Amino acid sequence: MNYSNNPWDLRSDDSRIEDKLSTFIIFTEDKVSERVYFKSFETGNVKVNAIGNQKSKIANVFNAIKHCQDNTLFDEDDKISEEGIQVWCVYDRDFSCDPNETNQNDISFNESLSNAKAHNIKVAWSNDSFELWVLLHFEDVECTEALLRDRYYDRLTKIMEANEELCKHFSEAIAKGYYSYKDTFKKKHNFKKYILPELQEVKRRTRAIERAENLEQQHSSKRKAHEKCPCTMVHHLVKELLSCQ
Repeated sequence: MNYSNNPWDLRSDDSRIEDKLSTFIIFTEDKVSERVYFKSFETGNVKVNAIGNQKSKIANVFNAIKHCQDNTLFDEDDKISEEGIQVWCVYDRDFSCDPNETNQNDISFNESLSNAKAHNIKVAWSNDSFELWVLLHFEDVECTEALLRDRYYDRLTKIMEANEELCKHFSEAIAKGYYSYKDTFKKKHNFKKYILPELQEVKRRTRAIERAENLEQQHSSKRKAHEKCPCTMVHHLVKELLSCQ
């Protein structure tokens, strides 16, 4: 018997063992690190369809909505109806130094969350970027001031520079002065080989979840998502993925 490779078709035969699969369809803003990271959670019990390069904020959510409509994942109320399937959007706030652009971005960021919720689509957003989630695997992040992506990159670069084994692999880049997290470890091969194993280490991941929960709690009094910085909701998606394994 032939079965479709599409995850939304997994439940077409009630007698199949695949019915027990938990399926996650994840729309990521990034086409490299985020997609590689979430795909790594796939197991015999969990199917992960990570769709990269899906833009940010409202555009990401609209792409997810269209995908669900095209593949009949919505019920008559335009909400996710298929049991065992979760649809997630992963994107950043993306702060801009331009006040006008920042205002538009923040409106789009906040509205995207409302649009997703209306369709039972979940959002693992980060303010300001996904690299905050990566950083939380290595150290605490204070909530006393808004920290933006450049600070995450700087801290991650220093952490990588302190790793002697890593430095041996990238001695040429270090010598030429272009060794940084953004330039070196955002590349698919390097992220998968050197960063992903660190993020998969159970103790590190557990601490990252605890740190993310702490940041979320500290921002609990703020109404608008764009005001919650630094903060990330990626841990909610990670906990869902782990609970299904």
